[in-house]
Amino acid sequence: MPLLKHFGIENASIEVLKRGLYPKGGGEIKVFIPHVKELGSVSFTDEGKIKKVRGIAYSCNVNPTLATRMIETARGVLSKCWAIGNYIIGSLSN
Repeated sequence: MPLLKHFGIENASIEVLKRGLYPKGGGEIKVFIPHVKELGSVSFTDEGKIKKVRGIAYSCNVNPTLATRMIETARGVLSKCWAIGNYIIGSLSN
């Protein structure tokens, strides 16, 4: 959503209404993007550097050790790709 500010779009938001799980899916989100008369132009000549990665490992009706393994694996992969801070938390639901 922060990228939209480059186009002159302020106050855009996204809300998770319902989480979907593999393999059935079924997740729902609500996205709000205010009406704008004209989009601003942008030029992405310098992509910059990734400063941090944040994420949530969501699991339902599984052993908590599986969620922990998911988090640790994601952290391991991210730390090998980028020497940056990554913040991944678990969210376990029954």
